Amino acid sequence: MLALDAGQPQSSPPGPPTGNNVPGWLLVYLNRGVDGSGNPVFSREIMPVGQRPLGMGLADFNGDGNVDMGIDNENTDAVQMLLGDGNGNFALVQTVDVGSHPFCDSPHFPAADDFTGDGIPDLLVPCNNNGPILMFRGTGEGTMSAPTVIDAGRANNFGVGGNKARPHTLALGDFDDSETVDFASANTGVAQPDPSISVFANRPWGTFVEAAGSPYQAGTDEGARTAYVRSAKMRGSMQASARNHPDLVVTSAAAGGPQRIAVLLGDRSSTGLFEHAPNSPFLVSPVGAETAPDQVREFTVGDLNGDDKTDVAVVLRSGKVAVLLHG
Repeated sequence: MLALDAGQPQSSPPGPPTGNNVPGWLLVYLNRGVDGSGNPVFSREIMPVGQRPLGMGLADFNGDGNVDMGIDNENTDAVQMLLGDGNGNFALVQTVDVGSHPFCDSPHFPAADDFTGDGIPDLLVPCNNNGPILMFRGTGEGTMSAPTVIDAGRANNFGVGGNKARPHTLALGDFDDSETVDFASANTGVAQPDPSISVFANRPWGTFVEAAGSPYQAGTDEGARTAYVRSAKMRGSMQASARNHPDLVVTSAAAGGPQRIAVLLGDRSSTGLFEHAPNSPFLVSPVGAETAPDQVREFTVGDLNGDDKTDVAVVLRSGKVAVLLHG
């Protein structure tokens, strides 16, 4: 299990003063089996990374069979590439200064896959503060080449999902039956009238075009924003591949208002269109102000009750977890 922490974890070495320059840490929890009572036992390794890491993209970036990662550093506008040795240790091999790119600020939650069709994992990095998404092509040695800008044709916005949209997280999948890896972006732009999801088709390999019908409205509550999106099979058996024709699950959270989860169903054709599932979006909590305990923070999907259907577990600011079972 892997985790990122933008503060100072317990038992870590002293770091710089707190504030914008607070160090980030990579926490690696290694499964050591079970104890005498049958409970899982984990050991923890702590490694320093850049300032304010938010997310990581995992893949075998150098072809040695081990899991590697690309980590964002929001405060320093950088992406770090770390190579794994297969024993839970990671070594920094490259730091990419995305802030020097004229169109990127505040990188968030990278996503890794082979977007160019050469068999080598690449990296998509949303730039949350001003809109673009950068695609870094993998070299096969664990490093990344210079990025290209996705959707750079929009005047001064350089963003997905309409005027001044701010991509926060990405979901991957083959949405249009093209046998390439497409992506959906959850946008947090304050200028949008409603929370939105943008869908980009990969045509041909490594060239992304906004799909017909995009962006999609995720909710209608005043002041609501989208932040997190996942691709998942929301119809039929979970045993089917979630990579081909996946659906989308996304947060729609209003400051001081309703906290919801929206489900957008793909049309399972070459058009790659989406529409809301019946009764979507689904209420998680009626009130979720920025400081309120029931604000939606993150979520994950999986079969939580053994019925072979995809359920949703939502983490709230209070530390509670809301579970939405697929009926």
